[in-house]
Amino acid sequence: REAKLSHSSKLTFAEVEEIVLHTGVPAASVCEAAPEEDPSLANPRECVLTASVWVLALLQVAVKRFGGGGSASTAESFLELLQRLAANLRRDSGEEFRARVGSAEVQGVLVRSRPHLLAVFRSYCSRGQQPEVRQRLDSSKLTALVRDAGLLGGSLTTDVVSEIYSEVQFEDESGMLTFSEFVAALTVVANFYNPRLYLPLHQRLDMMLDGVVLPKLALKYKPRRTAQ
Repeated sequence: REAKLSHSSKLTFAEVEEIVLHTGVPAASVCEAAPEEDPSLANPRECVLTASVWVLALLQVAVKRFGGGGSASTAESFLELLQRLAANLRRDSGEEFRARVGSAEVQGVLVRSRPHLLAVFRSYCSRGQQPEVRQRLDSSKLTALVRDAGLLGGSLTTDVVSEIYSEVQFEDESGMLTFSEFVAALTVVANFYNPRLYLPLHQRLDMMLDGVVLPKLALKYKPRRTAQ
């Protein structure tokens, strides 16, 4: 992505649109907030932003969208927007992401949490129907799980959860998630829930599972003890 944008010192509307993808901020609002260099430019899609204008436009959007009022809250609003942008720019391709999920560190987190995650998975799969031999999780139940765990907010919207649901399906064409696809979805969710740049994926996943997901959902399932 850096190579794609480095051909010019200015950003086109299409490039702005790609950068703000999944942040909840429309590209048009960024261009409309930019100081007008050309008063005759009526269509935001025709905008071309220099680096300084881009930063000023982001600041305007952050203050308007996240409620900046006073220097402290303005800075917090700008930081919120920057974190959303960072999370989006760190999105991997499907192959890259699966490689990261397969790393020893991430797998170690998932193995430690497996009994509890499996209990959560089975609990949500069986909602509203008899448990099946080959259980699957549909999109509405994944969204309900993410909502029940208190993860929705910021750049993690229900639309993003639906997109994650579609992107992690790689084992079969049932249209529903297997357990391994479910844990892959949670790993993607961790990227959105905690977009801090300097924490590796396995740490963010561990913090989300142990600090938020499993405690929040503890009353909704009864994990089975693993055999000693």
